[in-house]
Amino acid sequence: EFLLQYFPVLTADGEQILFTKRDGTGNNDKEDIFMSFVSPEGNWSKPQSIAQTINSPYNEGTCSVTADGNILIYTSCDAPDSEGSCDLYIVYRVNGMWQRPRNMGKNVNSRSWDSQPSLSADGRILFFSSNRKGGFGGNDIWYSVMQNDATWSEAKNLGNVVNTPKDEISPFMFFNNEILFFSSNGHPGFGGMDIQLSKVVDGEFTKPQNLGLPINDQLDQVALFITAQKDYAYFTELTTSERENERSLLYRFKFPEEISLGENLTVTEGKVFNSKTGAPIDATLSLVSLTNDSTLYLFKADGKTGAFTMLYPENAISGLYVEKKGFLPKIYNVDRDQIKNVKDLKVELVPVASGEEFVFENVFFEFDQYDLRPESVSSLSRLVKFLAENPNVNILISGHTDNVGSATYNINLSLQRAKSVQEYLINHGFHEARVMVEGKGDTNPMVPNTTAENQALNRRITIKIL
Repeated sequence: EFLLQYFPVLTADGEQILFTKRDGTGNNDKEDIFMSFVSPEGNWSKPQSIAQTINSPYNEGTCSVTADGNILIYTSCDAPDSEGSCDLYIVYRVNGMWQRPRNMGKNVNSRSWDSQPSLSADGRILFFSSNRKGGFGGNDIWYSVMQNDATWSEAKNLGNVVNTPKDEISPFMFFNNEILFFSSNGHPGFGGMDIQLSKVVDGEFTKPQNLGLPINDQLDQVALFITAQKDYAYFTELTTSERENERSLLYRFKFPEEISLGENLTVTEGKVFNSKTGAPIDATLSLVSLTNDSTLYLFKADGKTGAFTMLYPENAISGLYVEKKGFLPKIYNVDRDQIKNVKDLKVELVPVASGEEFVFENVFFEFDQYDLRPESVSSLSRLVKFLAENPNVNILISGHTDNVGSATYNINLSLQRAKSVQEYLINHGFHEARVMVEGKGDTNPMVPNTTAENQALNRRITIKIL
């Protein structure tokens, strides 16, 4: 008599594990989602049911969770609100409490089997396995994208590079959104279900490669999961004996270094709070690539504690934007502000009020020029959003320089730079009376002009609420 445990997933900090537990070995035994936390000494707590709102008299299993542990998608079979067979359900954790689960609806679920979800790290793309019509045969991997209004797009098949006429199941998208693992018996392998890997290159999935021995063998290997730090991998091996008693064992192993997992990630945590009251704020945190203004990760801070998780890819030139309506945005330049390795980043947001100001980071000019460089678009578009959300706010855009060059020259250069920002805002529909400009030259240094780094900090644009 075995307790079956399978499909493990962990949060990005590696401190929480969720898995499916089945009592007994009969096919009709009940499945539930259990979780366990790791102690500072590295021991796992006794597993407990995830939440009474989630585990029901029906089957709940094979779940996927975002990097910060706040969005969960799981499979439930034959529940009353099902579209048919097994369906995917979504549930949000708000202020530390799991809300009521919702069926993901007809865009995602079909009348066929829909199961084995894998969410991208920030919860914006969902991969899952389904045997619905319109695929390439057997079970295939499908995906759906979360829209800006939090609805999910109509599920699409991942295509015939990944999917075959046989079965593709248990997708797992690694935290850097570059590598998809899945299990298949339709690609060349060792027999049974083998774990395969496909890289995302320029938005397309490449021909899968078999992970090889010793991970794969003639048995069924399914449900691989690798921690964000790449230190461990977990997978499930299924065996069926003569007496039809299933065993399902959870394995943990060091992931082979020769298999490249793409860019390394730094996982950091922090808190967002109100600079005036110290109250926690459920701000939105976006990590944006400044090169092409694409959002790499998007997380929300917890409304009860202000806590958030963020992932930083090693090589990305990125900006971190912390935003909440009614507050001044907080903008970081990830490399320059060295926030990648800060384990407890404290972010203070200032409520919108007359006289408050902030440094408008990630607005770039060539040396001695006042044309905006293309990498400035991320910050400029945030400012457009800020002015649109706060229609009665007028701002003063101030240009500042370092102390190289004459005072008159610097005043003029800093004014032209402020005007470039003003012009961008006017082109985006704001009246020039809302966006005033001034050039401060080198009269207001933020830090003494004693080093090249300091001089760089002094070349800046600030935004003041009038």
